[in-house]
Amino acid sequence: MLVQFGEYKKIQYRQDDIPKHAKAPFMATFKIRKTIYDYDSEEIKETLIQSGSIDGYDDEDEPKTIDVFQSAIFKVGDDCRQDVLALQLIAIFKNIFTSVGLDLYLFPYRVVATAPGCGMIDVIPNSISRDQLGREKVNSLYDYFVTTYGGVDSISFQKVG
Repeated sequence: MLVQFGEYKKIQYRQDDIPKHAKAPFMATFKIRKTIYDYDSEEIKETLIQSGSIDGYDDEDEPKTIDVFQSAIFKVGDDCRQDVLALQLIAIFKNIFTSVGLDLYLFPYRVVATAPGCGMIDVIPNSISRDQLGREKVNSLYDYFVTTYGGVDSISFQKVG
């Protein structure tokens, strides 16, 4: 459907109008400049090490500006509103588990439903997708951990396990 506004033309699509091959997700990576004020967090220290900005880390009173890479997945043809609801529930359960002292690691990543059938999904750093696990023919997470990080007694396995 073509709608004309003055000199500008806007094409409006319904979800059914988009060809199936055009509905694939697209991942983009952005270079983001962050200013760090608090160096106490382990996540901040790790970010500084990964970005190569560890020099100057000794002066913790001064804010430090670092460049980091952040990825996002843009989806068309998939309703992300259900993902938003599911991740809100995961965030609630994370708070409940923490309040009763359960040491469980849940990471409710961010999803923004920009329109019905469209959305943007935050990419978790240092992670792989379910699709990639399937392509590597991973039958269980235990087998994946042993293959990736070594045996149960290895230090790297114990750090991630």
